[in-house]
Amino acid sequence: MFETCPYCHGPVPCHGTCCRVPRDLDRFERVFERVADQPNKHFLQENLLRYLVAYGRRPAGEMFSPLGTANSATSGAW
Repeated sequence: MFETCPYCHGPVPCHGTCCRVPRDLDRFERVFERVADQPNKHFLQENLLRYLVAYGRRPAGEMFSPLGTANSATSGAW
């Protein structure tokens, strides 16, 4: 979890008035909730959750890995 926002340098979960991170996190939360019950969207859900936890929107205890150790470097690789 970040102590300060790397974009506006304000304390997390608060941000500066010009910071776009809160709007992005709102969007991430909406998408996260929409894909929560779709079993084929675990990778997207994990990536969204990683950002939500890092910026203090979700507790760190929510982190999970239902598909093992997939990451953005290997997912989708053939």
